[in-house]
Amino acid sequence: MWNTNKIKILNRNSLVLLLKKIFNFFERLGYVRAVNRLTRQGLYEEAEVLVLDLKEREKERELVKLERMKRTKLGYNFLKQYIIPLSPFMSVNFEKQI
Repeated sequence: MWNTNKIKILNRNSLVLLLKKIFNFFERLGYVRAVNRLTRQGLYEEAEVLVLDLKEREKERELVKLERMKRTKLGYNFLKQYIIPLSPFMSVNFEKQI
């Protein structure tokens, strides 16, 4: 019983998102360690290239995050929560209008 409830809580989307976050964390950790080693060895140009690549990847991740938030917000309609207590005679169309 407990295992099935845990599985229902962790749906596929949240599990995939968690795994992506873990992967991104370790990828950034690898970049930081590589930059540290290169600067210790005096290879500043190569370290700067890695830092710029890391910043570019961060920008890409931010764009993906913003797109995901945008999709979530577009699908959310706050009126659905408040429409029932307002009036039993009220009729509202929740379809997306293009």
